[in-house]
Amino acid sequence: QTYMGYSSIMAGLTMAWSAVLAFIMAPVAGLLLNRVDGRLMAFIGALWLVMSTWMRSHYSTDSTFFQIALPLFLVGGGMPLIFVALTTNTLRSVNEDEMASATGLQNFLRTGSGAFATSIATMAWEYRTTHVRTALSGTVDQGGYLQSIGLEGDMAVRYLDNMVQTQSAMVGLNQVTLAV
Repeated sequence: QTYMGYSSIMAGLTMAWSAVLAFIMAPVAGLLLNRVDGRLMAFIGALWLVMSTWMRSHYSTDSTFFQIALPLFLVGGGMPLIFVALTTNTLRSVNEDEMASATGLQNFLRTGSGAFATSIATMAWEYRTTHVRTALSGTVDQGGYLQSIGLEGDMAVRYLDNMVQTQSAMVGLNQVTLAV
């Protein structure tokens, strides 16, 4: 959001696209579960997420709203296929008197795993951003371009710092997304 210059409303509108296709696909996934093996459905959903994640690994600081929103929209198609199938297959093997405990445990594990994965991804992104920033810092403005357009002293340093940090964060994000 900060690196792309998005306001909180624009960032929210961009991220909201991930819920649109999920809203449509959730009932479809429920209907498909009666006709298709849940394991196959979860596999197709995982492949769907791989495709949309691959698309997300090619962002740049010049990416348009549509270029960012389209992969997020597509994520919403794969998630219901995975979660409806996994939840149903998991709870089918549970006795009715243990259903409440099993549902609670499954929700706890799903939420905890998501939080754990988010913290690892954030840590990896920060690490990759720092690594890329170190590599980029030695290559900026060797030709004196900033002085030729009138930027000198602190103004040039702030401009370069902002540009290098923004590009480093974007490259780091792409690297972590591709690694996922």
